[in-house]
Amino acid sequence: MNKTIFEIAALAFCVSIVMFGAQGFSLIDVVSRSFLVFVAVVVLIIVGLMAALVIAERVKRTSERTEEQQNPARKDYTTVGKGPQTVTR
Repeated sequence: MNKTIFEIAALAFCVSIVMFGAQGFSLIDVVSRSFLVFVAVVVLIIVGLMAALVIAERVKRTSERTEEQQNPARKDYTTVGKGPQTVTR
């Protein structure tokens, strides 16, 4: 995954070099702006992946809670001294 993120950012870097170069910026401006584009793309991809993971985890938890509410596990009080235990069907 790291290689893919780097390759996408490198592609953005190369495209931005061509675009900024075509606009007539000086060489140092072209390289510095393209580097900023590279960093921005890397950060954007990482933040996007983290957000997707957080959302997926919340959806998973919500579906587990909904399933638990629809099919509650019955309590088993036959074990002495350990309190109620859940028994799945």
